[in-house]
Amino acid sequence: MKEAGCFSIQIGIESGNNEILKNVRKGFLIAEALEAAQKIQNHGIELQAFFMVGFPQETEQTLNDTLSAMKQLPGWLSYSIFTPYPGTEAFEFCREKGLIKDTFDVSLYNHQSPANCFCLNISPRRFRTLVSQIERMVDKRNYPSLLRKIMSRQVFHRIRNKLIRGTKPGV
Repeated sequence: MKEAGCFSIQIGIESGNNEILKNVRKGFLIAEALEAAQKIQNHGIELQAFFMVGFPQETEQTLNDTLSAMKQLPGWLSYSIFTPYPGTEAFEFCREKGLIKDTFDVSLYNHQSPANCFCLNISPRRFRTLVSQIERMVDKRNYPSLLRKIMSRQVFHRIRNKLIRGTKPGV
């Protein structure tokens, strides 16, 4: 893939906890995801890993597992907060468990909304505290990577090549 020009791969790991991965039907274990990420990195391909926190079955321990997995990964990290949408199995599950009230306004919730907390085992206030720790870690990890990416020789070559190709007639 690298020889064919692939320079970046994005993977949706979602959780660092095997039980959560099973519940969301990912079809792999966290050890397998970490191994795949390392292979990507070993081949010199940029890695972007996506995680989601706040699943209904989430506990402080499963969040700690996810944080631990995130820290083990090379490359860029991204996270979002679980958000059930009307018409989905997850939405119905949350409604059955009392996590979604009849007054639910979907326009107030998105994958980064501080209002999101659909956890059976963590209070909204505690969840916000834990997610803030994850946010700080992700920002701290990604900032140097962003600077390296912006200043990399490869980026300058891509920009130069696009400018050169863009100035040719008919291109």
